[in-house]
Amino acid sequence: TLRKEYLSEDRIQSVEEHHRYPIERPTTSDFGLWRTALFTVFSKTSTLYRPLGKYLRHPPLSYEWLYSSSNDLLFRHSSAPSSSVAIYVKSPSASVSRRNAVHFTFSCTAVDPPVATHHASVTSLTDSSVTVHSFALVPSPPTVLSLQEVIDSFEDHTMWDRFSFDEDGSWLLHALLNGTLIIVHDGSYMPQLTSQACSCGFVLYCSSTDKRAIGSFAEESDNADNYRGEWLGSIGALQVLLAVISTTSVSLDAIPPVQAHCDNMGVINHNHNLTRSLPEKQAQADLIRLCREYHRRLGFSIEYHHVKG
Repeated sequence: TLRKEYLSEDRIQSVEEHHRYPIERPTTSDFGLWRTALFTVFSKTSTLYRPLGKYLRHPPLSYEWLYSSSNDLLFRHSSAPSSSVAIYVKSPSASVSRRNAVHFTFSCTAVDPPVATHHASVTSLTDSSVTVHSFALVPSPPTVLSLQEVIDSFEDHTMWDRFSFDEDGSWLLHALLNGTLIIVHDGSYMPQLTSQACSCGFVLYCSSTDKRAIGSFAEESDNADNYRGEWLGSIGALQVLLAVISTTSVSLDAIPPVQAHCDNMGVINHNHNLTRSLPEKQAQADLIRLCREYHRRLGFSIEYHHVKG
């Protein structure tokens, strides 16, 4: 829907004079179709199947109306520097309508407005009176953690006992944004020592600064083999990437494809076909599905290349 103020006054007058907007009367089947559409997004308990992602950026339109719950004041934000703001108070005779709207009346102007706790959706009635349709809490600024703090927050600390990185690790984000990050990972399985464990190693390297992050870990499993070790290396590298993007609130839409290198074609093919159905007896299906989930969370592409082992 196009906002009315985006149209010129002449255009608005022309539209309003020559067009009569119809009254919508949805039928029973229309409501049924709407419920069906909703259930494709929400479960029957009215919750999302998956939680919403991070708050990435402010919308293109600024929040014009703000509300302070501490003193029950509504005020209109002005983008002009050092300008006063209009303060509105709740009407003495205000009553909540059937649509939960609340009426406010103009009170005064002030240079220093109160601290806003909510955004307000407002419908103007007159020059001195407005109606608030709804409120929404002002989001708190995102907490930015260091790479080490994010790693320390992971549940399985044993995976990171042998993980290290140059300096404070902030270069990983710059390498990711600049397209200079290179990933290499490999797996290991030595049945002559034990058939119940496999291990992996992974390296994240910046080709511009020559800095690197190196990690390795082992897993004890009845399904241990060389193929599982290869997938563990992929998981380790992807978890580092997830940790890196957790250290910033900057939009990651423009991240170029990350280059990754591996000597196992099975890992490469599966990571290039993230939506392909897995066979019923797919080997190491648990790790393949976990890698797919990590790719979904990252939101940017990784190009895998084969290297000889």
